[in-house]
Amino acid sequence: RVYVASLVPDRITLKACFATQEALFDVAWNEANRSHVAVAGGDGLVQLWDVGGPHPQPLQRFAEGCKHEVFSVNWNLVTKESFATGCWDTTCKVWDPSRVEALHAYKEHMKEVYEVQW
Repeated sequence: RVYVASLVPDRITLKACFATQEALFDVAWNEANRSHVAVAGGDGLVQLWDVGGPHPQPLQRFAEGCKHEVFSVNWNLVTKESFATGCWDTTCKVWDPSRVEALHAYKEHMKEVYEVQW
């Protein structure tokens, strides 16, 4: 499960909660749209969620070619319009949220990728 909390000066409140089929390894907030969060999953999927309302909604699922767990997801800090993923199948990919296929795929590693950063 992913829990979304709201932090105010005197308390923390649960804003939203949603379940996934597999384990979750990473979560990344989109700075350009604060209600969008990307979630890296043990099922080889990255899911983009809109958590702005009372009932979180999945906006997109990204699964192109990941044969193992997606362990890391991170939004581009400059453009804020793309994100990168690191997968246990040794690949790193760059994604545009408006497309289901990766913009770029890099298979430069000999072992699992545990983290991606911009």
